Amino acid sequence: MIFPVLTLGHEIELIWRQRWSPMTVLYMAIRYIGISYSVINVLLNMPSISLTDVVSNIMFYVTNETSVVVAAMLGVIMMARLHAMYERSRIMLIFLVVIFLIVNIACGLIETIALKYHTATEELILSGTYMCDYGYEGGHPTSVFNGFDA
Repeated sequence: MIFPVLTLGHEIELIWRQRWSPMTVLYMAIRYIGISYSVINVLLNMPSISLTDVVSNIMFYVTNETSVVVAAMLGVIMMARLHAMYERSRIMLIFLVVIFLIVNIACGLIETIALKYHTATEELILSGTYMCDYGYEGGHPTSVFNGFDA
Protein backbone atom coordinates (compact mmCIF):
# COMPACT_ATOMS: atom_id res chain seq x y z
CA MET A 1 0.00 0.00 0.00
CA ILE A 2 1.33 3.43 -0.91
CA PHE A 3 0.57 6.34 1.40
CA PRO A 4 0.05 9.70 -0.28
CA VAL A 5 2.24 12.59 0.80
CA LEU A 6 0.48 15.49 2.49
CA THR A 7 1.70 18.48 0.50
CA LEU A 8 1.60 22.01 1.85
CA GLY A 9 -1.45 22.85 -0.27
CA HIS A 10 -3.33 19.80 0.98
CA GLU A 11 -2.26 20.53 4.55
CA ILE A 12 -3.58 24.10 4.35
CA GLU A 13 -6.84 22.93 2.81
CA LEU A 14 -7.47 19.88 4.98
CA ILE A 15 -6.04 20.95 8.34
CA TRP A 16 -5.35 24.67 8.72
CA ARG A 17 -8.73 25.85 7.37
CA GLN A 18 -10.84 23.34 9.32
CA ARG A 19 -12.14 23.59 12.87
CA TRP A 20 -9.32 22.50 15.17
CA SER A 21 -9.77 19.72 17.71
CA PRO A 22 -7.30 18.55 20.38
CA MET A 23 -6.24 15.74 17.99
CA THR A 24 -5.49 18.31 15.27
CA VAL A 25 -3.28 20.22 17.70
CA LEU A 26 -1.44 17.01 18.67
CA TYR A 27 -0.99 16.04 15.02
CA MET A 28 0.42 19.46 14.09
CA ALA A 29 2.69 19.53 17.14
CA ILE A 30 4.12 16.10 16.33
CA ARG A 31 4.53 17.03 12.66
CA TYR A 32 6.48 20.22 13.34
CA ILE A 33 8.40 18.92 16.34
CA GLY A 34 9.65 16.15 14.03
CA ILE A 35 10.93 18.69 11.52
CA SER A 36 12.75 20.72 14.19
CA TYR A 37 14.10 17.49 15.74
CA SER A 38 15.58 16.49 12.38
CA VAL A 39 17.22 19.89 11.88
CA ILE A 40 18.75 19.85 15.39
CA ASN A 41 19.96 16.27 14.90
CA VAL A 42 21.65 17.16 11.59
CA LEU A 43 23.32 20.23 13.13
CA LEU A 44 24.46 18.19 16.12
CA ASN A 45 26.11 15.52 13.97
CA MET A 46 27.49 17.63 11.13
CA PRO A 47 31.27 17.91 11.52
CA SER A 48 31.55 21.13 9.50
CA ILE A 49 29.46 23.05 12.07
CA SER A 50 31.43 23.87 15.19
CA LEU A 51 29.43 23.96 18.43
CA THR A 52 30.55 24.90 21.92
CA ASP A 53 30.23 22.30 24.66
CA VAL A 54 27.27 24.11 26.24
CA VAL A 55 25.33 24.38 22.98
CA SER A 56 26.16 20.79 22.09
CA ASN A 57 24.94 19.53 25.48
CA ILE A 58 21.73 21.57 25.26
CA MET A 59 21.00 20.20 21.79
CA PHE A 60 21.74 16.66 22.99
CA TYR A 61 19.33 17.01 25.92
CA VAL A 62 16.64 18.57 23.72
CA THR A 63 16.79 15.79 21.13
CA ASN A 64 16.66 13.07 23.80
CA GLU A 65 13.80 14.61 25.78
CA THR A 66 11.89 15.35 22.55
CA SER A 67 11.64 11.64 21.85
CA VAL A 68 10.00 11.07 25.26
CA VAL A 69 7.53 13.93 24.73
CA VAL A 70 6.60 12.82 21.19
CA ALA A 71 6.11 9.24 22.38
CA ALA A 72 3.72 10.53 25.06
CA MET A 73 1.82 12.61 22.49
CA LEU A 74 1.52 9.59 20.19
CA GLY A 75 0.30 7.59 23.18
CA VAL A 76 -2.49 10.11 23.77
CA ILE A 77 -3.57 9.84 20.13
CA MET A 78 -3.55 6.03 20.32
CA MET A 79 -5.53 6.13 23.58
CA ALA A 80 -8.18 8.33 21.98
CA ARG A 81 -8.46 6.04 18.96
CA LEU A 82 -8.66 2.86 21.05
CA HIS A 83 -11.19 4.46 23.39
CA ALA A 84 -13.39 5.30 20.39
CA MET A 85 -12.86 1.84 18.90
CA TYR A 86 -14.06 0.21 22.14
CA GLU A 87 -17.30 2.22 22.00
CA ARG A 88 -16.17 4.76 24.62
CA SER A 89 -15.93 2.11 27.34
CA ARG A 90 -15.05 3.65 30.69
CA ILE A 91 -13.24 0.49 31.84
CA MET A 92 -11.10 0.47 28.70
CA LEU A 93 -10.30 4.18 29.18
CA ILE A 94 -9.15 3.57 32.76
CA PHE A 95 -7.04 0.61 31.60
CA LEU A 96 -5.46 2.67 28.80
CA VAL A 97 -4.72 5.64 31.09
CA VAL A 98 -3.08 3.41 33.72
CA ILE A 99 -0.89 1.65 31.14
CA PHE A 100 -0.07 5.00 29.49
CA LEU A 101 1.04 6.51 32.81
CA ILE A 102 3.13 3.48 33.81
CA VAL A 103 4.94 3.36 30.47
CA ASN A 104 5.56 7.10 30.18
CA ILE A 105 6.70 7.57 33.78
CA ALA A 106 9.12 4.65 33.36
CA CYS A 107 10.44 6.07 30.07
CA GLY A 108 10.87 9.52 31.60
CA LEU A 109 12.75 8.13 34.60
CA ILE A 110 15.03 5.97 32.46
CA GLU A 111 15.81 8.95 30.20
CA THR A 112 16.51 11.19 33.20
CA ILE A 113 18.84 8.61 34.76
CA ALA A 114 20.63 8.09 31.44
CA LEU A 115 21.11 11.83 30.88
CA LYS A 116 22.50 12.25 34.41
CA TYR A 117 25.50 10.09 33.47
CA HIS A 118 25.88 11.49 29.95
CA THR A 119 29.30 12.97 29.23
CA ALA A 120 31.67 13.63 26.36
CA THR A 121 33.87 10.55 26.37
CA GLU A 122 36.18 11.07 23.43
CA GLU A 123 37.31 13.88 21.14
CA LEU A 124 37.52 12.87 17.51
CA ILE A 125 39.50 14.72 14.86
CA LEU A 126 38.04 14.11 11.42
CA SER A 127 39.87 15.86 8.58
CA GLY A 128 40.91 18.69 10.89
CA THR A 129 37.43 19.08 12.38
CA TYR A 130 36.95 18.39 16.07
CA MET A 131 33.91 16.38 17.20
CA CYS A 132 32.93 15.05 20.60
CA ASP A 133 31.76 11.48 20.96
CA TYR A 134 29.22 11.10 23.73
CA GLY A 135 28.85 8.15 26.03
CA TYR A 136 28.17 7.27 29.63
CA GLU A 137 30.59 7.16 32.54
CA GLY A 138 31.19 3.52 33.42
CA GLY A 139 28.85 2.14 30.74
CA HIS A 140 25.18 2.82 30.16
CA PRO A 141 23.49 3.45 33.56
CA THR A 142 20.30 1.58 32.66
CA SER A 143 22.09 -1.48 31.31
CA VAL A 144 21.59 -4.77 33.13
CA PHE A 145 25.10 -5.78 32.14
CA ASN A 146 27.05 -2.73 33.40
CA GLY A 147 29.85 -4.96 34.63
CA PHE A 148 30.44 -6.30 31.12
CA ASP A 149 30.78 -2.92 29.35
CA ALA A 150 34.24 -2.24 28.04
